[in-house]
Amino acid sequence: MKLKFDVRKFSLEIFLSNVICFQGYLGKVSKEHEKRVKKAKKGNETLECEICCQEDLLIDDMVECTVGHLYCRLV
Repeated sequence: MKLKFDVRKFSLEIFLSNVICFQGYLGKVSKEHEKRVKKAKKGNETLECEICCQEDLLIDDMVECTVGHLYCRLV
């Protein structure tokens, strides 16, 4: 008995399982980030983007230009 192996179906299954794992990872990272933001807000340690004016950013969310201005990574 010869078994047929469908590479496309197998690849799709692997892709979908990786998507599910990746979504779980992103959810975990997002929750951890929110906890860090809450803690920083209590200590008055959040920053504001000088370009888009988004508030409650962590230093890890910021990038520094060559002159020293801070702006968020979203810009």
